Amino acid sequence: MVTKLRVYRPVVAVGIPVAAILLLAVLSTTAQVPTTVDFLVPAATPITTGLGGDEITFVSGATLTSVVGDCGIGGAFLVQGVVVVKAGTPTPATAIVTSSVDEIRPGTRLGGLSLLGKCTLGTVAYNGYRGTIR
Repeated sequence: MVTKLRVYRPVVAVGIPVAAILLLAVLSTTAQVPTTVDFLVPAATPITTGLGGDEITFVSGATLTSVVGDCGIGGAFLVQGVVVVKAGTPTPATAIVTSSVDEIRPGTRLGGLSLLGKCTLGTVAYNGYRGTIR
């Protein structure tokens, strides 16, 4: 005698979508993507802030770290190459990213720049900025 096994298709049909929704809910709360980046550049680097101001593009990965304790921020942060685009003219610069311990992906562009303040590291004066990722 052959016994037929029962297949509960409604349970599978409901269970998979519920599991997918729960997975998406967990991922959406744990994978928050920052929308701004705070960074320091030497004060000699001319940057125009506000509407119609300059844009910053990250052009290299992290090259080293810099301790920026004298600027009111404890810890060591990544130093990355950037290009300041002023009215279409690119100017290379170096930035110390202070809002993240992770490297900012090369090619990332920042706009809507605002000046956060000024500080000195050793003998070099720096300006701190915040930019919105575009």
